[in-house]
Amino acid sequence: MKYIKYFKESSEYNELKEQVELYIVDLIDKGFQVFCEVDHNKTYDYIDLTIRPPYDNFKPWDEQEFYYWNDVKDNIIVLTKLLRSEYVISMVSIQLADGAPYMVDEENLDKYLENMESIYTDDIEHLVDCELCSITLSLVKNK
Repeated sequence: MKYIKYFKESSEYNELKEQVELYIVDLIDKGFQVFCEVDHNKTYDYIDLTIRPPYDNFKPWDEQEFYYWNDVKDNIIVLTKLLRSEYVISMVSIQLADGAPYMVDEENLDKYLENMESIYTDDIEHLVDCELCSITLSLVKNK
């Protein structure tokens, strides 16, 4: 029975991944990828949903096509608002190519989501000017 349960749970999160890909279909068409990692607990499922821009391992760094926060901002805002109807979004984190993270927790999501660059007021342009590495939405779902 535990295998049937595992299959059911994994198919549920495959559906989540497919649903997310539909919400951001224009990014998927540009080569973005969606990864879904699930950690099961007795009362909750913790889901890290990571969206990564395309990267061609066969091209040199200076020939890559880069994406920036402003290129994906509208898609991520819409996606986040849609996912909030079913999940608690405990964290949104943006990882830039230089390693700089931008993170917003559940408590501050409404305040900063549409204006992520204002999180670090001493370097407002950094998020806009640096290449995007990944965006992770950390979700929680009650069982």
